[in-house]
Amino acid sequence: MKSLKGKTALFAVNILITLALFLTAELFVRIFYPEIRLSGTSSNLIAANKFSETHGLNPSSEGMSYGVMMKVDDRGFWVYSRNNRDVSKKILLIGDSVTMGIGVESDSTFAGIIHNSTDSYEILNSSLIAYTGNDYLNQMTALNHDEELMASMEKIYLFWCLNDVYPRYILDSAPGYTGDDLVSSIVKFLRENSKLYHLLKNIFSDRPQSYFLYDSQFYIKNNPDFKHSIDCVKKIFQITSENDIEFDMFLIPYEYQIRVHTAEIFRPQQLIKESLSGLNINIHDCAEAFLNKNTESENLYLYGDGIHL
Repeated sequence: MKSLKGKTALFAVNILITLALFLTAELFVRIFYPEIRLSGTSSNLIAANKFSETHGLNPSSEGMSYGVMMKVDDRGFWVYSRNNRDVSKKILLIGDSVTMGIGVESDSTFAGIIHNSTDSYEILNSSLIAYTGNDYLNQMTALNHDEELMASMEKIYLFWCLNDVYPRYILDSAPGYTGDDLVSSIVKFLRENSKLYHLLKNIFSDRPQSYFLYDSQFYIKNNPDFKHSIDCVKKIFQITSENDIEFDMFLIPYEYQIRVHTAEIFRPQQLIKESLSGLNINIHDCAEAFLNKNTESENLYLYGDGIHL
């Protein structure tokens, strides 16, 4: 009996020591690596099935997303410090978490910088994490019924990331996918609560490379998901054309592409441009601008993140 009690006490002591070491390391990382952002977006920012089966921004809401407080106005667009609501000309930004600007203070995102630097336009940004090409089309189809909004719209900018090629659901083979099992629950908890986890993950793996290699495999001309995503863009262009709205598309590169920057590695963007050639879409490949920054590629993106700026 005494032996059992001794083993139990020893086990408890080891657990306490391990926990203390973990918390000490966690504190160290939080102090010396403030640039690391924890995952997670407050559910009250999101309205389910706002655009058919696509979720959207919850009007008049606020909440945390990747460590940053974000606010949504009463129309369902992100809030920035400058109030341009009375400006008659509008520019709508369509995109996913990159255009949403996760992990960055709202006014420091590229959308916020554009909005706050002009008094000629109001920038309307309804971008949201996990959006794909199919969600962009659902959103535009719904907004097309808002005659007043569409009449005020002078330009629509679509910011395309390589993972926008995904179908409506997140593939369980994708990097970062978490299921409902115990291990996935633990990983999800660490992503949302431990900066030490993110530091170790960045040290011992090249996640930017993993995401690029996975996502680039969809960029084959006859791949059904790629063909569907291109069809979504074409339908969005048709809506903008019918409303006499200028439509621009911006191709956002991955960190791994900027790091390697060979001609072959930009094949996905080239395929997009070829597939949309012949349409009056102004396509801007942002890779050149990123390469011209003359800085380490990782400095252009969130810590350990090959997608978000």
